[in-house]
Amino acid sequence: MDGEDDDGVDHSLAHIPSSGMKVVASRKGKVEQIEWDEELEELEREKASTEAIWGAYYLKSSFRAKSEKLRKSAPGRPHPASSSVVEAPPLHLPDGSQPPPKGAKEEMQDFLDDLLT
Repeated sequence: MDGEDDDGVDHSLAHIPSSGMKVVASRKGKVEQIEWDEELEELEREKASTEAIWGAYYLKSSFRAKSEKLRKSAPGRPHPASSSVVEAPPLHLPDGSQPPPKGAKEEMQDFLDDLLT
């Protein structure tokens, strides 16, 4: 019967010892309790702040991508929605002069402020 058990067994690697293999102990079922302290509270606040920044960055980049897509969709022709929107001219300052023109960053900030309010 021993001859039948060896059928299909490759003995060409039998000379290599198996003691080099490490057995990893399973951690399944082991529970650790973490005590919530001020340091963990600070990490939680930093995580929330970072996630908010990532979310704002994602929102800005998705708006930019959509804007670029709309601009490229009909070159030479204004988009139908943009032709119906008319932006009011800036108000005069108290001394009667015009305010300085806004940069691209300030315009984006105003847009996001309007969007979020």
